[in-house]
Amino acid sequence: MHETFFEMLEHTRLVDRVLFWTALLLPVFTAGMVYLLRNENVVKRNRHRWVLGVLAGPALLVLWKIYNAIEDHYGLDSVKALLLNVAVFAAAALIITGVRILLRALLTTPPPPPAITGSIPSQRFTTSRMRALYPEAAAVPSASPVPPVPVAPAETSEPGLAPISPPPAPLSPPLP
Repeated sequence: MHETFFEMLEHTRLVDRVLFWTALLLPVFTAGMVYLLRNENVVKRNRHRWVLGVLAGPALLVLWKIYNAIEDHYGLDSVKALLLNVAVFAAAALIITGVRILLRALLTTPPPPPAITGSIPSQRFTTSRMRALYPEAAAVPSASPVPPVPVAPAETSEPGLAPISPPPAPLSPPLP
């Protein structure tokens, strides 16, 4: 009979079995989720993370085997074993980070260009009355490919407002 829970874990090698099955089933489960959710934004935007999820199970098993080999060779009370394990896990963290950056660069699609490239004043002052009140805003070309329609000036204006003038000529020739 085992004296402690840890002796029972060591004797039955339960942790090794759990990690082995995790290394086998986690990639299958993750790939299945990616297949089921392939049209969702969560998969499209985060492909690199899903690939890392597939690789996580086997990587965990490999790190566990390396850790056990070091501890079996040097013993649990060894400072050298501790420092070797720290170095192994630090190297694993750097490798995983490098793989993540590489996968993100390869698998992530760039965001689409903005729909409107004009400046804010050209978007705010769209009516001919506002263009007349603020001619500096009317000088900014609009983001729309359609040229502005000239407006005939009005003979009178409301009291307190400047007379309405026609908008300036477009900076570029109209599109065919």
